[in-house]
Amino acid sequence: MFYTPSFWYKTFQKSLPQAPDVDVDVEVNDCVLVLVQVEAEDVEKRKKVTDKLLKNLKWLAGKFESKRVVLHFFPTFRKAGPALNSPARYLKTPRSA
Repeated sequence: MFYTPSFWYKTFQKSLPQAPDVDVDVEVNDCVLVLVQVEAEDVEKRKKVTDKLLKNLKWLAGKFESKRVVLHFFPTFRKAGPALNSPARYLKTPRSA
């Protein structure tokens, strides 16, 4: 997680056949960039992990007076169960779970 005055990305190649086709070329200025990887242990302590993530996000964004956050999800390379197939889904579930 870090602050960047400018972050640019362009989609290249779809790696999951079931994923929707997306073609974007985006630049985000004055943002906090977060590289998110969910591990198996994180599923068991979801509330603690997401609370800490939110606290750190708020602190870093506040330090730079930024209102923008870019979340970049990437998979773990270890064998993972279905709960980790979508890190974004992990964050969308209730933190009390």
